[in-house]
Amino acid sequence: MNVYETGQKKRILKTAVLATGLAVGLVGCGVGNAPAEQGPSEKGVVASVDVPLREPAWSEEEGVVLALQEDGQRLVRLDTGQSFDGTRDFPVTISDQIEAAAGENMALERGRTPGKIYLPKPERDQIAVAENDSLLEVRTFAAGESPTRVALGGTSTGLSSQTLYALSQDGQTVSVVDLEDAGEVAAEVEVGASEDALIEASGEDGFWLAGPDGLALYEGSPPELRGSLPLQAGSLAVDTDDPQRAYAGDTESGQVTVVEPAESGELSNTAETDLGAPAEYLTIDEGRLYAVTNDELVVLDSETLETVETVELGPFVAQEDLEEAEPSGLAVGEEDVYVTLRGEPYVLLIEKP
Repeated sequence: MNVYETGQKKRILKTAVLATGLAVGLVGCGVGNAPAEQGPSEKGVVASVDVPLREPAWSEEEGVVLALQEDGQRLVRLDTGQSFDGTRDFPVTISDQIEAAAGENMALERGRTPGKIYLPKPERDQIAVAENDSLLEVRTFAAGESPTRVALGGTSTGLSSQTLYALSQDGQTVSVVDLEDAGEVAAEVEVGASEDALIEASGEDGFWLAGPDGLALYEGSPPELRGSLPLQAGSLAVDTDDPQRAYAGDTESGQVTVVEPAESGELSNTAETDLGAPAEYLTIDEGRLYAVTNDELVVLDSETLETVETVELGPFVAQEDLEEAEPSGLAVGEEDVYVTLRGEPYVLLIEKP
């Protein structure tokens, strides 16, 4: 059902979930149409999605955004549409309540339709697998002690995933799970990271770790430490087209750094830029690095880190009196960038530069 609220100065997107559980709730929306001097309608809108979300991820095969409900109790699927012409339907699917809350993130299978969602359950020492299209949990498997973050390593063709890396809640261990061998734990790697550590796959046989203690690359079978750099990293992204290149956001300096293995075997800083504020989240898409701070979305060239465009978040969050809200996740779709907000049931949809 489409619902449009029109005023003399603007139309603010309003969406409502009409069904929960595993049913699809069709949500109507109008697009922000503020006067030209205010700007936000030229670049995007603010969508109400009924519950606060975190860790959104774009499913290229499905053309949808998947996210965790902020309390980790449910999966949420947003069929966000493509246009900003005021006629977008915004279907939302919310899963049944998850048995034992989800961990800090989830990982999406690439190259298959429908794909699978891998969801850590630290309270159960398990990884749950759900179907992308229905959000139904189809199986679980063990993944070491208290897995809280996961990353998928792809095949050489990048068409599917063979290995899952699960970081323990205390940051001390990464469990390497062979997905082609019935989800068996192939190795336990002692990494000695912190509770705030982040993990991303570095290809078929390795992973990047980032946190307050630095950035590190593990490779091999089983993975061993290849090199590290002393960064106080609060955000991490890896280019799936070149997983030997990582991007880390420093929580103190506000710098974003590109890191790659050097011929010496150590890690090398190949480029850096100062955002003026810490990058809360980073993600890569088609040669561009997207960084979101508490105040801005910054789009950078992924090779040189030169700024392509900067979008102020203030005009967007002011539409719903959300000036104090902070980002809780970042995803980049085919035409839009999606920023979820901590503690607020809204998503910022910003047109890609």
